[in-house]
Amino acid sequence: ARADGRATEPEFSLTKWHTDRGLPDNSVTSVLPARDGYIWLAGDSGLARFDGVRFRRPDPGPDTDVATARMRLLHEDQQGRLWTALYYGQLAYFQQGKFHQPAQPAETRRTVTSFCSDENGDLLVGWNTGQVSAFRAGRLEPVAGFQATGGTIQLCADRADKRVWFRQSGQWGWRDGTNSVSLNSDARGPALLLAARAGGVWALSGNQLWRVTDAAEPVVVAA
Repeated sequence: ARADGRATEPEFSLTKWHTDRGLPDNSVTSVLPARDGYIWLAGDSGLARFDGVRFRRPDPGPDTDVATARMRLLHEDQQGRLWTALYYGQLAYFQQGKFHQPAQPAETRRTVTSFCSDENGDLLVGWNTGQVSAFRAGRLEPVAGFQATGGTIQLCADRADKRVWFRQSGQWGWRDGTNSVSLNSDARGPALLLAARAGGVWALSGNQLWRVTDAAEPVVVAA
């Protein structure tokens, strides 16, 4: 505090990292703080781990193509696997120093749009086709409870009650067992859903920010 009793502004510093300071690629597409304290980055030239001082690339092992592929999204599941969506439509995960690619349907023009974990801890994958898959027993399988309308779907897991939320084709809501429940509110077609630390979700709709908890009516918190 200052001598006159007024609070001082918090001090902070801003550090920029580029390839000349060790960043493997200036085209970073996803950043993930992992539970072990490291920060993982995905980009046009693959995956890298940051320890606060330097960047390191994981050992590609025998599957060099995955290690250096263009990556779009990162997600850490409850089993500690680091998942990534590849630009050419496939997905892979990194675990115990190795890359793995589960068997996937041979569909063209299908790309991953989101990851989240369901109430059982299984990984859910949302696709641009509106379909949702779960990773169970080492393989991907279709999941019921979502409306496969053909539009891109985004998934988001409530950190408090593990309810899985979705947004798709101007609708948003949550999965209730094997059915989906859509919210009837003024917040139509949010552009983004984000899990709130204390439970519930944030939704960005137009120039408004909404908050909803316990399946209650959404509330505008900023406009």
